[in-house]
Amino acid sequence: MELGFIGLGRMGSEICAHLIRAGHEVTAYDVREEATLEAGNKGARAGRSPADVASRSEVIFTSLPHPNISREVILGEEGILAGARDGALLAETSTVSPSLIKELAPKVRAQGAELMDAAVSGGVQGARAGTLTLMVGGGEAGFEKLKPLLAHFGKNIFHCGASGMGMLFKVVNNMLSHVNLAALTEAMALGVAAGADPNLLCDVIAVSSGRSRQVEDRLRKHILPGEFTPGMTTDLATKDSDLCLELARELRVPTFIASATHHVYEMAIQKGYGAEEYASLIKLWEEWLDIEVRSPGAGRGS
Repeated sequence: MELGFIGLGRMGSEICAHLIRAGHEVTAYDVREEATLEAGNKGARAGRSPADVASRSEVIFTSLPHPNISREVILGEEGILAGARDGALLAETSTVSPSLIKELAPKVRAQGAELMDAAVSGGVQGARAGTLTLMVGGGEAGFEKLKPLLAHFGKNIFHCGASGMGMLFKVVNNMLSHVNLAALTEAMALGVAAGADPNLLCDVIAVSSGRSRQVEDRLRKHILPGEFTPGMTTDLATKDSDLCLELARELRVPTFIASATHHVYEMAIQKGYGAEEYASLIKLWEEWLDIEVRSPGAGRGS
């Protein structure tokens, strides 16, 4: 199948590589020429613009860092709709708001194409391993066409409902994930400040009622070794948290815990951790308490 891929960052480049290895003809594009060239080295054809990619593709995937970029890539002068084939399918894997999908879907439909929100969860590691969870919104026929392609890089694939529902599920999931990490960093800081061995405390939490996926994904892999190369940056995590609070405001749903957690992420950005792995939240408590939550012998991460 002729596929397009726009946005070749940490997640996008891994997903695109799976589609290439599966034998599809992929036309790839990124504003960073070096990323497009790297995709070319893996077997993709180089696209000149989103419109050019769309003109060569039956299905176009996007993996972009911000909702405003998604809107421009789809609707802009050189955007996807400027070159989309009749009957094309757009699969938005970026994390954007459900309301943006609902805004864009009719505009895409008016041009003879269909927009599916195909939100992903599992991070760069899951993208590399091909084990992502996919939360898809849109029509049943579009989902059935998209599902075999998603299976190249996803393990758990859910059709969540109409346009925007995939992003709704993703935003709610991210809300809980981000709260879990902030709570975990606070709890670890309390334990270490009171004299607990961080490795042992981690091992106990991992098999007890306080466990969450963040124990393995962030505590073991980033916090204890002091390794804050992203992963997912604090900037992007905070953007996702903004989407959660935006949805809550639209629906007038109280989100006391998520709102408090959001301020922690904002503090981390103010301290200069925006481009770091978002597990760098721990460094706030380390500074406040003059401690280190690290494996014995490990130095403070940068």
